[in-house]
Amino acid sequence: MVNARLSHRVVSGVGLAGSALVLAGSLAVQAGIPQVAATAPSLATADDATLLGVISSGSYLATHDSDGTPEALREVLSGGKPKTRRSLLDHVWRFDVAGGGNYQLAVEAWHTPNLEHDDFVFSFSRDDVHFTPLITVTAVADDDTVQLASIPVDASGTIYVRVEDTDETPGWKVLDTVFVDSLAVLTDDQGPDATPPSEAYGLAAMPGDSMVTLSWNDWGEWDLEGARVYRGPTADGPWSQITSGPEPGNTFVDDTAANLNAYYYMVKAADTTGNLSGPSNVVMAVPRPDGVTTVFMHVSKLTVSQQAVVAGWRQGRADVTVVDEAGKPVAGALVTGDFWGALSQTKSAATDDKGVATILSTQTLKGSFVANFCVTSATQPTKIYQPDQNAANCGSK
Repeated sequence: MVNARLSHRVVSGVGLAGSALVLAGSLAVQAGIPQVAATAPSLATADDATLLGVISSGSYLATHDSDGTPEALREVLSGGKPKTRRSLLDHVWRFDVAGGGNYQLAVEAWHTPNLEHDDFVFSFSRDDVHFTPLITVTAVADDDTVQLASIPVDASGTIYVRVEDTDETPGWKVLDTVFVDSLAVLTDDQGPDATPPSEAYGLAAMPGDSMVTLSWNDWGEWDLEGARVYRGPTADGPWSQITSGPEPGNTFVDDTAANLNAYYYMVKAADTTGNLSGPSNVVMAVPRPDGVTTVFMHVSKLTVSQQAVVAGWRQGRADVTVVDEAGKPVAGALVTGDFWGALSQTKSAATDDKGVATILSTQTLKGSFVANFCVTSATQPTKIYQPDQNAANCGSK
């Protein structure tokens, strides 16, 4: 069985934490599910999707009580040649989680015995795409044990929990069943809040005249205060915070940016306790005067040749074509480069209206030789040179 959506699911992290709790201790219990402090567990609100496998009995409602009547999920066979088929399971529940300080996933589950070392992993996600593994279920009988694992970010609001089989070895085709008797997200609203918000996402930058307008999305955590905005000279930093504190809302205008300079930005979500999320995606922007649409340039073509000077004597020649990000010629760019080898000189020339700089060596040679030339820089008052976009940096003739 093939599902296109499955190919877009991403697993982040490798930790499979999970402590066992037998439902007989002093921890408060609601319908067989552990309860933290005074907040009731958040239970599944839907079977969101069964991408691989089938629900053989029950539904998400069966996971609300630890009563020995579980929701049962059975693997299915993949497609392909009979010898390479394998058993697969991918099922997702949706939750609406109450706000608090810290969060745990609680799972009471077991699966059918097998000789394929096939267990089942429960993972957490904010967006139903990127999943973090939390708990591995290895039990093969109902022993009323609940496994607990901390959720690494604020889980308030809508989240997703996925169960998958751990072994997808071609040729291992036994269809196992996992039984989920109770499944909940536990919220602690009494202890210190040590859980950061989830990363902001969809950061975008709109350049203007001596300014950059940033916008992003967040997950709407109950205690979210805003986001801190950081700026750096490269995509890897170093980063400097440019907001005095968490910026409320989902937009910020950097009015300290200078025109025709490349700036990189990222944000970190912050809650009211001061916990910071991991970094968002990184974006780049170049402020520019009104009416300027293109700000980058690169070498689109480099031709090296030899040109006759007087009888028997020749000089090196490099024709360098410079264009902007729209592919249009850039005039007035000063291109500098090195002739090397038989000729050894650093020379420069400006591009004409067609974007071509013709660079000639003043050294001349007689007889057979090879002309070598490499572009080392290009400057223009209204453009930023991007050598990593060059079609060629060096040539020979």
